[in-house]
Amino acid sequence: MKMREKQLNPVVAYARYSSTNQREASIEEQMDIVNSYAKKHGMKVVKWFKDSAISGTSMKGRDGIEELLSYLSEHKGEISYILCHKLDRLSRDSGDISNIRKRAKYCGTEIICVSDNLNTEDPFSTMNIALASGMAQHYSENLSREVRRGLEYNAKKCVSTGGIPPLGYDIDSSNKRLIINDAEAEIVQLIFERYGEDNFSYKDIVKELCKKGYKTKVGNDFKKTSLHEILRNEKYRGVYTYNKKSSKDIYGKRNNHKNKSDDEIIRIPGGCPQIISDELWDKVQSRLANNEIRTYSTEERYLLRNKIFCGECGERMYGNRRKSGKNKKLYVTYNCAGRQKGNGCMNKGINREYIEKFVMVQIRSAFLPKNKAKTIAANLNEYIKYRDSDLEKSLDEYRRKKQNTQAKIKRLVNSIANGISADIVADNIASLEKQKANWESKIKETKLILSQKKIKVSDIENAMSHYYELMNSDEVIVRKFIDRYVEKVIVFQDHIEIILNVNRQIANPVKA
Repeated sequence: MKMREKQLNPVVAYARYSSTNQREASIEEQMDIVNSYAKKHGMKVVKWFKDSAISGTSMKGRDGIEELLSYLSEHKGEISYILCHKLDRLSRDSGDISNIRKRAKYCGTEIICVSDNLNTEDPFSTMNIALASGMAQHYSENLSREVRRGLEYNAKKCVSTGGIPPLGYDIDSSNKRLIINDAEAEIVQLIFERYGEDNFSYKDIVKELCKKGYKTKVGNDFKKTSLHEILRNEKYRGVYTYNKKSSKDIYGKRNNHKNKSDDEIIRIPGGCPQIISDELWDKVQSRLANNEIRTYSTEERYLLRNKIFCGECGERMYGNRRKSGKNKKLYVTYNCAGRQKGNGCMNKGINREYIEKFVMVQIRSAFLPKNKAKTIAANLNEYIKYRDSDLEKSLDEYRRKKQNTQAKIKRLVNSIANGISADIVADNIASLEKQKANWESKIKETKLILSQKKIKVSDIENAMSHYYELMNSDEVIVRKFIDRYVEKVIVFQDHIEIILNVNRQIANPVKA
């Protein structure tokens, strides 16, 4: 008789390796460790997910872990565990670890870190996971501070801290300091002279550079964006700078056109060879400052730029300002580019203020409807209830232990009534009373935490009112709403349609 093969528990596994110069277990070694654990415990790894040469300090760029979580969502309830070598392979950020745990648990999947002996099913391990993730984050942040301290030490000595030197410079291999590259320095000098003394535009300068066959430091053609950093780089006037660019945000992105405050920037006058004279430098900076002021004061803002189209001919609509009438009244509109080109389109321009307000009203009614405050609050509380399921389980456990302790106390009291000396059981009763008080304290504390996390309908209504105010007054917030939620605005002669990013739904056509 043929024996039926034993059914193995299906699991998935994850491995990550930061870089080749770190002393960590390689991907292959992690796989060997995890596969041995799975075989020993009757598990079958149905799929591996990997991230190679990726830091664990952020979820950004980690396709492997995202694919894993998507796979769990597609196979909800089918996968028992995620296996990994150690907890810090999942992440070195405690917030990310918490998020991974919640998303996995929602799919009915627990996490086992085989070398750390941690299992999210075990309450004691859960506490250790919190401690371990905190330690991993501390390690990462401390390492980052140490690296930054070393870079700052080198910067104060005007020694290269790595990366490609600016156009016009090379790095002296003997002392790691900047030296002038004569051929490239001529290009830098030309750019400054054209902009500062001849008042060439960015477009004119780029055209001349390309005509002469000049290339950027990495061998690309010059563009207008190439000139932005060159004309603002203080190294060209002999001032070595470090720690100038703004830090990355929580998503790991950096705005390269934004600088830190002056007290955070390291500046060493005479720290590198000077290419541009002080006089020419001052002329360039003066012109840059004047252009920024003029642009800010006269340029109209068009919130729907690149998102608004003519419904009659399909061409983009562009922002336009004109003065008309006896009093030279200013009219700011969006006009059809096709009509401007003479393609026969009869669609007239639409008032900028009207269309932008109309779009914001549609966003507000679609995503922040006042009559949905009760539903939103209910949905959020349902999510919170799921998120806090561990607390609910703990509360039940504390109540059970309190009842058991109360029952023990009652039995001891009854034993005194049955003739056992009170002195014999007094210490036990006192100890149990302390335990009971402890459980009561935990019950009260847990109930307080759970009650504080309840969201009221009035909280949602107040938040909505706050956003309504911002959407009417704060241009930065308005831009973010439009960038996030509006894909396209289509203007016909008799109505307007809005295509929203969420669910790709088209708003009801409204008469303009």
